[in-house]
Amino acid sequence: MKLLISTVLALSLSISTTAVAVLPPGYEDHMWCPPGECKIYSIPFGDDYSDGPSSSFYFCYNSLTEEVTDGVWTGSLTDVQQPKGWEKPELCSKE
Repeated sequence: MKLLISTVLALSLSISTTAVAVLPPGYEDHMWCPPGECKIYSIPFGDDYSDGPSSSFYFCYNSLTEEVTDGVWTGSLTDVQQPKGWEKPELCSKE
């Protein structure tokens, strides 16, 4: 019985740590933000979480309102189009 519990526990831990959602090229090639916004890098799930698609870490930032929003991601393998007037953002300065 202890062996069965140990096996189930080890299997569930290995599945949960190997299920990483990283998108291949073509799905998140370009990020778009509203005009005048820059992009920021954030680790929303803590320092232990470093895997995942770019959209999990990069966000649009409006320095006037200090609002953070999701960007729109486009790629050659998706039908997503950039919203009209949106721009490829520069990385925000540290100021």
